[in-house]
Amino acid sequence: MYLSLGYRREILTVACMIMTWASKRRPAVIPENPFETFVLPQTPEHLYDYWTMENEDKFLDWLEAGAYYEKPTTRYHHVGKKVTPIKLQLRNHEELRDIVLVALRTGMRLGEIGGLRNADVDLARGFIMVRGTYCSKEGKRKNTTKSKKSRRIEINQDVREILKKRQYKPQMEPLFNIHTNSIKFFSRTCRLAGVKEIHFHSLRHTCLTNLANGYGMGKPLPLPKVQQIAGHSDIKTTMRYVHGDIINETASLQWSREDRRKLKLDEDSSDTKKGIRPVGSGKNTGDVSEPLRSPKSR
Repeated sequence: MYLSLGYRREILTVACMIMTWASKRRPAVIPENPFETFVLPQTPEHLYDYWTMENEDKFLDWLEAGAYYEKPTTRYHHVGKKVTPIKLQLRNHEELRDIVLVALRTGMRLGEIGGLRNADVDLARGFIMVRGTYCSKEGKRKNTTKSKKSRRIEINQDVREILKKRQYKPQMEPLFNIHTNSIKFFSRTCRLAGVKEIHFHSLRHTCLTNLANGYGMGKPLPLPKVQQIAGHSDIKTTMRYVHGDIINETASLQWSREDRRKLKLDEDSSDTKKGIRPVGSGKNTGDVSEPLRSPKSR
């Protein structure tokens, strides 16, 4: 049976932890730790998945239209095996639409969306505070995030309208119900909608990709701002979401020395036509300018 490099690394990590515990316990279970000098194998960087803007719009349009889909069945035929498609509707499609849209516009993790409360929302100033997360394993909300730090995320009109509908809920009650099969089996839900199949966490990747590259926006956000929204402790993690074409375009926007000389000549020519000349010593002129005056005025 083939095991991926990442899975083998996890097995070796657990083995190292067990041996370390056994060797340090008093009395020691084993005389020495065989993994003391062992170095875990490096895993290659995983490529993340995300939606294009066309996939986003198609999925949201499907949910807003009622989330209907067809399923072939033979249950209505008592004789033979004739297959007839029946029209079904996805349960809780309105709630799913709001949760997906919040994930796409804020980049929050599923647990953070499940832990969001009215106490964390400030509609007047247009932001939310991510202070906690819902832990599905323990079945309760934790007052901390994955990075152990709270963060502030500004909201756009889409998220504002969704949160406005939930203002009636108590301050400390969760705003969203994330315990649905359409979220648990999100890739299957994508298949029903006829869009690219991704996991729910890839909606976070989609949001950060849009922010870092300016997709669906006027221009890209600065990387430190994207890092703050994502809650990354290392900006190298944020850099994964910047596409190569954006990096190339950014580097190509730098002026060459020839461009700078031409720009300087154009500025000097423009100033001369307006009756302004640069003031400086020698060839290196400064930024200070004064009006041209006749010799008699001097």
